[in-house]
Amino acid sequence: MRQYKAFVKKEFLELYRSGKGWIMLAVFFLFGIMAPAFAKLTPFIMEAFSDSLSEAGISMKTMEITAISSWQQFYKNAPLALILFGLVFSSVMTNEYQKGTFVNILTKGMKRWKVIGAKGSVLLTVWTVCYWMSYGTAFAYTVYFWDNTEIRYPWHAAGYVYLFGILLITAILFFSSVFNSQAAVLGAVGGSVILSYFLEMIPALSDIIPLRLLAPISILTGGTEPGDFVGAAVTAAVLILLFCLGAVFCFNKKQI
Repeated sequence: MRQYKAFVKKEFLELYRSGKGWIMLAVFFLFGIMAPAFAKLTPFIMEAFSDSLSEAGISMKTMEITAISSWQQFYKNAPLALILFGLVFSSVMTNEYQKGTFVNILTKGMKRWKVIGAKGSVLLTVWTVCYWMSYGTAFAYTVYFWDNTEIRYPWHAAGYVYLFGILLITAILFFSSVFNSQAAVLGAVGGSVILSYFLEMIPALSDIIPLRLLAPISILTGGTEPGDFVGAAVTAAVLILLFCLGAVFCFNKKQI
């Protein structure tokens, strides 16, 4: 356990020194504040362009901006935040391969499953802090500007996106235990997402594909119930478990 704690401490120290942790905090804070800010500024932006659009023969209707407008923008930004997170942390293990640091760690007796566990713990901590800070920022400003009581099941919607982020983390760990290059890891994760898009087009599978978790806005408006996303959540949970087990298995077999 002492080795595990030391390795986790090293990982957090590297996050601090490299600036990745601060960058993620700043970016996710920006994502959180952008949603209500964009919603609040939309009427002013449309008014500024109304004369030009009128000259072009385009008539504009008055837009009613409510809390749901802010949340729609927040969940539209969620995939972009996940892409950025994946780009930054897809090298979480491949850098170690290139530097040869795993050799020193493993020859000192540290179990390989502890390496995967430590890497996963750090990524999960970063994702948890960044995501909920972003969500909290959006929530606070939305409550300040609008009546947020009309929103149904806000924490269910937020939780489903958070679960997808955990799925992304375990996918990165699994493919990092298979491939030695960051490009290969990104390609594998991206290919899995593309495959999910195609599978989601099949009516019989659309309700259980994890990508459904990234579109929870209908829960907030009452178009769907939280239970309608349970199938996708269960699939995500099963994949998380399989990715974790696969990462440990592949890393145990890997020549370093």
